[in-house]
Amino acid sequence: MRKRKQKKLKAATGPKRATSSFFYFSNEIRPQIKRQHPDMKVAEMGKLIGGKWKELPADQKQKYEDMAAEDM
Repeated sequence: MRKRKQKKLKAATGPKRATSSFFYFSNEIRPQIKRQHPDMKVAEMGKLIGGKWKELPADQKQKYEDMAAEDM
């Protein structure tokens, strides 16, 4: 019989992985959308933010991509 290796424990409070550029954008724009649409559901808000991210020009996305690269 083989012994099972014990799994290494990770810090529960530590970050899971680097934050993506979309999440930096989302965290910045979410309060504005909440003010405009206070009764909007989370799924609807996600779709709206995703649509705005797709429409965002590359030069404006660069700000968030730089932040994500710095986080890595």
